[in-house]
Amino acid sequence: KEEEDLKKIDNLYEKKIFSVSYIQSAIEKNRDDLYLIDKAVTESPNVNKVIDDIKTAADKNNFSIIRANVSDINLLRTKRTLDKVKVVIEGKSTFPDFLSFIEEVHQQRRLKTIDDFLIKKDTSINESTKSGELLILINVSGYYL
Repeated sequence: KEEEDLKKIDNLYEKKIFSVSYIQSAIEKNRDDLYLIDKAVTESPNVNKVIDDIKTAADKNNFSIIRANVSDINLLRTKRTLDKVKVVIEGKSTFPDFLSFIEEVHQQRRLKTIDDFLIKKDTSINESTKSGELLILINVSGYYL
């Protein structure tokens, strides 16, 4: 019986050692890219950086930002956990440019998610001036530790 117990323990330890060596080799393989995690999720909200990233994507993709509001920043934190800052953006764009804007935001290094968006036809402009222009309301979350 003791021999069977020792074999079970030996198998268990062997699996754990294999798991540790697998993790270690994965870390060694990706060591050069680990700095990207620090860029993706910073230690503070850095609201200005989140807005700057969004503005850069908007400028590249003909997305006109009319208004941006920042909300839900937790500055009184006791534990270091993943948290987010929400940015509500109101803008104007054509649908293809809006899709390009979303793609650009997702390609940036800092981790952001587009939680939801609302698209409406822009009735404030003359039909003959800018066809296809839409009013778009987007909720973007930027993450930090």
